[in-house]
Amino acid sequence: MKDKWTAYCVAGLSALFVIGVIGVIVTKPRNQIGITVKAELTTAAVTETEPDESSAENTVSRIQTTLTESLPQDCELPAETAPPERNLNRASAEDLKRVSGIGDALAEAILSAREACGGFTSREQLSEISGIGDILMQRIMAEFEIPDEVFPTAPEPEPQPEPLPEPDPEPEDPIYYINVYDANTVTREELLTIPDMTEEKADAVLQMRDNLKGYHGIYEISLAEGISGEYFEYVLKEHLYIVGDPHSTAAPQETENPAP
Repeated sequence: MKDKWTAYCVAGLSALFVIGVIGVIVTKPRNQIGITVKAELTTAAVTETEPDESSAENTVSRIQTTLTESLPQDCELPAETAPPERNLNRASAEDLKRVSGIGDALAEAILSAREACGGFTSREQLSEISGIGDILMQRIMAEFEIPDEVFPTAPEPEPQPEPLPEPDPEPEDPIYYINVYDANTVTREELLTIPDMTEEKADAVLQMRDNLKGYHGIYEISLAEGISGEYFEYVLKEHLYIVGDPHSTAAPQETENPAP
């Protein structure tokens, strides 16, 4: 007996649950359905004074039949609203037009470009479509995504050639100072600094200067004993000069520190 009452209670609760669900979905005929089901339950309670398991099942069946017949013919359960398509390669024109700035023409242009390239792989492809600038592209990518999007990589910097070593500074040309002396004031020690000069030649030049009471012309030096014409022309004329002699080619060095 206890099991039968339990089954009857379960059947009653199931019926009430179904009534609640249908009442939420269908608002207009809610009262009519509630009255009909309530009448069914009242009838079942009166006729089934001795409830058993089969009567409980029959009651549930009658309630379900009553609900089905009571619903309007055009009443359908609302389909679950599909979430907006986030995949840009599957979005429809209506999905695209959710983005501010995209109308019918631009939506069709995006679909045509997507079909032509076989599906977008990078957002940069959107910028190639006429009418899509950086701002609109950012709006599109805020609403959609491109699976496995390929982002452009920064080009690797070109290898810089190693700096060439600085060339060694070219050595400055050495400055050679030729010892040039006034033939009328030159000393024996100074004469000995002249190339190929010997003590005998130096003494001869000084002796000739004393004899002439001073040289008046450069060629008078060649009169000294032991001074050959070649030595005079190529050596002594480069190192000795006579002040005021136009034939004297040597000139005094214009340096403060001539080489010894």
